[in-house]
Amino acid sequence: MFIFIVCIVILYVLLQFIRLKFEKRARRFFSYGGFPLIFAHRGASLLFPENTQLAFEKSFEMGIDGFETDIRLTKDGYIITQHDENISRTTEFSGKVIDYTYDEIKEFNFGYKFKSLNNDMPYLEKQKGLHPMKVEDLFEKFKDKVLYSIDIKDKGVVGKKSASILYNLVKKYKLEKNVIFASFHDEISDYLREISSNDIIISGSKKKATSIVLSMYFGIDEFLKYRTSGLQIPNAYKNIKLSTKYLIYKLHKHKMFCHFWTINDEKEMKELIDKKVDAITTDRIDLLLKLKKEYLS
Repeated sequence: MFIFIVCIVILYVLLQFIRLKFEKRARRFFSYGGFPLIFAHRGASLLFPENTQLAFEKSFEMGIDGFETDIRLTKDGYIITQHDENISRTTEFSGKVIDYTYDEIKEFNFGYKFKSLNNDMPYLEKQKGLHPMKVEDLFEKFKDKVLYSIDIKDKGVVGKKSASILYNLVKKYKLEKNVIFASFHDEISDYLREISSNDIIISGSKKKATSIVLSMYFGIDEFLKYRTSGLQIPNAYKNIKLSTKYLIYKLHKHKMFCHFWTINDEKEMKELIDKKVDAITTDRIDLLLKLKKEYLS
């Protein structure tokens, strides 16, 4: 009995260091032990009005590696860079995105309620670029000069329609290696796998990420095939620490990228840099770019 238990323990330990199954590597989304990729969360929403053309242009000029953005479907069938279902949090008006055409959306001031780090409101008067972008315009403007992490916010029929449009645009602009498809909804992630024949980069949904993390922490991951390119996760979830060297090691062992969001504290940034994570998504790209300059000097 003792020998049997010892054999089980040895087998378990060995499984933590060998790899039986692994995922298809999304090569451009790894840092390969260098400085983490810098993703501007909604275009750096503490510095600029979120998900607007102005935010993407400004953050790109500052030298980020990628945009993290969200998409919603408009009344006339365009997917645009918008997080909320309703426009009331960021504009002077209200209403669901799906009830407006894109031309109507462009008339609203999406910087109206923005507060700067100094707590002033510099965009009360509408200026050029203070509106969400069509995803097609985003791709047309920045092409493969940046990476994209795009979260499909809608679910159900609308979510699947958004996913189909996004997939077709990624194929049109030949950005399969530059775009992460993300969604909190399993039905959308599964639908993407179905229509894409696994030729795109898909990050784990909330449920998928939970199952991956638990299987890795319990050491049974070697028997599983996740069909997921990587995880985009917070530092911690429900008191479970996620930014551990062990989890990062496990993800990399499976050739899965490890991105953390939304990190706006400099101390947390430094901790993640030292742990060799692949990317950090932040609203404070100014802080992370400063750290990058210090680390690489």
